[in-house]
Amino acid sequence: MTELYILNLKDRLDEPVDDYLHMFTPERRDKILRYKHLSDQNRTLWAEILARHVISLRTNKSIESIHIMRDSNGKPYISSHDVSFSLSHSGEYAACSIGHNANGVDIESLSHSRRDIAERLFTHDERMILAGLNDDEFRKKFLCYWTLKESYAKCTGMNLISVIRNVNLEKIFKVDANFSGRNFFLDDYVLGVCCENDSLPDSIHEIKIPLTL
Repeated sequence: MTELYILNLKDRLDEPVDDYLHMFTPERRDKILRYKHLSDQNRTLWAEILARHVISLRTNKSIESIHIMRDSNGKPYISSHDVSFSLSHSGEYAACSIGHNANGVDIESLSHSRRDIAERLFTHDERMILAGLNDDEFRKKFLCYWTLKESYAKCTGMNLISVIRNVNLEKIFKVDANFSGRNFFLDDYVLGVCCENDSLPDSIHEIKIPLTL
C-alpha cells in the first residue's frame, strides 16, 4: 500500500537552518540557502527530513544511513529500488507519499486557487465544471484537480504543464486500472496522491519530529 504522511511546520518556519545543514549534500545545502526567505529554506529542509523519517519507518534503516539523491529531472530517490516516494510542501505542511511502486503527492493551500489560471489551463470538461461553481466550491475543486494532476505527473514522470492542460484524471482512473488517485482535505489545504499498481492510502499519518535531531 502507498502511505501518506504529513509534518506540521508551523513552529519550524522561523527557526535557523544552520543546525541541520550537515545532513545534506553540498548541492542540497546550496539549494536550500538560495531561497531568500527563511520560511522557504525550512520548508525545503524539513520536507526532506520528513522523507528520511518515513523511509526509515518503511525500511528499518537508520535515518543517518538514508541518502536521498535526485535524477536529471530533480525527482528524489534512494538507491534501494524497493521504495518509491514523493515530496511536497506548502504553507505550514510538508507531505510525503511512499510505497513499493511509483507514487506522487502534492499539497496546496486553498488560497492558491485562481480562476484566471483555471480559464487558461485544464481540459475543456474541467473548465466547464469549474466555471459553474461558487467561490468556495471552486477553490476546493480547482485544487482537487491541481493536486491530483501534479501527483500524477510526479508518479509518471510526465511534464506537469502537459498533464494540467491535456489529462483528465477522472477519466483515466476509470479506464486505466494501473493508476489510481484521491484527494484529502486538511485544515485549509488539499492533498492529492497518485500511485501505480498499488492501493491508495485511506488516511493521513501525522509524524512528530523533534526540533532537536
